[in-house]
Amino acid sequence: KVVVSETAMAIPALTVGIGRVAVTGLSAQVWMNKDGATNLERLFAGFTQEEDAGAADQEAVSNVSADTNPREAASSAQNDWTVKLAAVELENASIEFEDRSITPVAKFELAPVQVKITDLTLDQTRPVPVSLSATLDDTTSIKVEGTLIPEPFAAELDVALTKLNLRKFQPYVGQATAMTIRRGQTRATGRFSISPPSGKKPELAFAGDVRVTGFRSTDDALDDDFVNFERLDLRK
Repeated sequence: KVVVSETAMAIPALTVGIGRVAVTGLSAQVWMNKDGATNLERLFAGFTQEEDAGAADQEAVSNVSADTNPREAASSAQNDWTVKLAAVELENASIEFEDRSITPVAKFELAPVQVKITDLTLDQTRPVPVSLSATLDDTTSIKVEGTLIPEPFAAELDVALTKLNLRKFQPYVGQATAMTIRRGQTRATGRFSISPPSGKKPELAFAGDVRVTGFRSTDDALDDDFVNFERLDLRK
């Protein structure tokens, strides 16, 4: 269900304002193949190719127009429309994800998922406020709040994660080590940052507190206890 509300257009001012776009009950299945590509990338690949071709045609027409009538081209540039979207909300969504690039396949389910993005415009360099809350595999609580910059992509996010079952990540651990995680939970709170690759800051950074409890693992070769502890705190 999609609801668009509080839409207004001012033709003399060349502005479009949309108060709220709400998407309710979205259900999606996403998977990653062995080549690292997701089904969503392949789904939209055809649309992207068509858009690129259309953009090239439009650029050619624009160049001809600019050459033949510079005054019209300059006037068109000055009369661009302004679009403002107050809020986009995703409510009660569910997302199933499978990582088929590893064996055994790693499976995760996010439900319900609530996302809110506010103060959207056509300016891709402006920070956009975003918030997310979700439950992972019926037990893990995920809360995220902060800002995103679409271009170049960057983010400053406050993250809170509780009751994350580390057994869910055994497919990744088993692929890299000869260790099996038998049990363990973690929680984390802090600031997660994403910076553009060309900048001076690290591309990915996390500053906060992480606690792991009730961890038990075994050595696959020896079939014996490996790393075990009741509590480990990491703080920054």
